[in-house]
Amino acid sequence: MTIIGSIILWRSLTGNYREGYQVYGEFLKQVAKSQHQSCLLLTSCEKPKEIAALEGQNQSVRSLKLGGLGEAAVEILKNKGLSEECEYSELIEAYSGNPLALKIVTTTIKDMFGGSIANFLKNGLFLGDYSDTLSRQFNRLSSLEIQLLHCMAKEVKPVDIEQLCSNIQQDRDSDFFKTLESLFRRSLIETVPAETETLFALQPAIKKYLMSVARLSKP
Repeated sequence: MTIIGSIILWRSLTGNYREGYQVYGEFLKQVAKSQHQSCLLLTSCEKPKEIAALEGQNQSVRSLKLGGLGEAAVEILKNKGLSEECEYSELIEAYSGNPLALKIVTTTIKDMFGGSIANFLKNGLFLGDYSDTLSRQFNRLSSLEIQLLHCMAKEVKPVDIEQLCSNIQQDRDSDFFKTLESLFRRSLIETVPAETETLFALQPAIKKYLMSVARLSKP
């Protein structure tokens, strides 16, 4: 079941359904709460609020956040015929092990750089057609979500909540925390554990996309 992206309300925080599609939220609740022998597998880059409210380690509803492939992404590079194995790790890390992004850039490396990962990396992070995927996702965001992401894109290191609030001149109120939670549920920000607090960061590809959009919007 992969319908979430098409039924979520655009320009709004995640979890709000488009007009006429609210029944899907009720459907998810009924499946989660009812006694049955079936299993519903839902894949989405956005976690529905019904799932967030009902999931738990000892509950019938559970969620698994899929990370990058890591070193398993090596097979993608090998299948594309890229031979510079000493450069594999740097390329995989640059795209956070995202299989779609890697499939796209490896084609570019093969076609435009003679298969040389090193020469490709000298030119900085390249998104190519992967930017279209990110664009569709960003078009669904609320104005405060977009503002928050652009502020994070300017940061070199992960930031804490206090700094995020200061950067966008926003009080630490319910709207701010709802926005932050929405971005996390959309898989657009990541948490970074620290000694006394949790920090927030962007994947390199998402940061690159935001910086590219910011440059294009300048007069």
